[in-house]
Amino acid sequence: MRKLMLISVFLSTSFFAFGEETGPGCGLGTQLQEGNKGVGPHVLALSTNQSSSQSSAITSGTSGCDSSATVKKDWKQIHFVTHNYFDLLNDFSKGDGLFLNAYTDLLGCNNLNSKILKRDLKLKFNDLSENLDPVLLHKTTKKVIHSRKLSCSNA
Repeated sequence: MRKLMLISVFLSTSFFAFGEETGPGCGLGTQLQEGNKGVGPHVLALSTNQSSSQSSAITSGTSGCDSSATVKKDWKQIHFVTHNYFDLLNDFSKGDGLFLNAYTDLLGCNNLNSKILKRDLKLKFNDLSENLDPVLLHKTTKKVIHSRKLSCSNA
């Protein structure tokens, strides 16, 4: 029972662990509430953005919208790690497995780099399994990729 509660608390709070305050986005509401702080202005800006033609603002580049802004690749990867955390840890302990293969594919690692990454993550298993933090697991993975100069196109 205790383990089930721990898992449910972990899953319910882990979504907020990697969130950053980005405001209500771009659009007319954001422009009208610029400089205001607090929940009220954020909610008002968000609802105004949703009710106004935000899609045309993004396309035309008006109302503070940037059509060339980069969509973060990390979101999909962190989402995958969060929802498959214990299966990934199990695969990390073996240095191979279905979830670890899917994760390295999501990171865009080719076959040789994937093998190196899997081996290195297996060596870090003890450290990663102590914290129960999917964001830390993802950050550690990216550190390994960058420190080893692995060719993973989405890392």
